[in-house]
Amino acid sequence: MLRRPPLGFSRPAAGRCARASTWIIAAPKYRLDLGPVRPWLVPIGLEFIINSPPSNDTTYQTPGIHFAAGIEYRLADPVSIGVDARYNLGLGYTHVGQDNSFTTGGYLGFNF
Repeated sequence: MLRRPPLGFSRPAAGRCARASTWIIAAPKYRLDLGPVRPWLVPIGLEFIINSPPSNDTTYQTPGIHFAAGIEYRLADPVSIGVDARYNLGLGYTHVGQDNSFTTGGYLGFNF
């Protein structure tokens, strides 16, 4: 007997499942301190892309390379705002095309 999913949740169709990805990135960040304006660069970084589940029965990890650049403006001593652009390049035999991604965004940073 199949139970009904809780309110607000639904079951995927038979043979289909939702795909989720998590990125774990370790990368050096080089920042120039030009007063309140601070550009930065990540020349290369190592990332692990965890795809869960790519099929109905397994989870796998893909290695990758990470590049990034951005600029931030220091509003006050403990607070900055900034924009950045990042590129993730997935590698390896388990690589899927969706692992390659280019993202941009803004952020609010707390300096310590």
